[in-house]
Amino acid sequence: MAFQRKLWGECARLGAHYALLFALFPASVLIPAVFLSGLLTATIVTVSHVTDDLYFDGPHKVLMRACEGVKRKIREQGFVGSVLFDNRVTAIF
Repeated sequence: MAFQRKLWGECARLGAHYALLFALFPASVLIPAVFLSGLLTATIVTVSHVTDDLYFDGPHKVLMRACEGVKRKIREQGFVGSVLFDNRVTAIF
């Protein structure tokens, strides 16, 4: 993709990166490691996206539930109390 768009700086950095990897590790270790890391990444992404579709009606409903929970906490404990005693509230703000 970088070659097609003629991003020569990015091509040079990628080339230097792979040259360093092949200089530090033998190909018999590096090539299976790259494929294994890709397999693990694909597995984790696939599983997390499949469970989102199974358990939730969509990302907007999950966000709405989270915001409603925060609003309820603020109504019950007040803003200062909810920030001091519940870290989930501060993560959303």
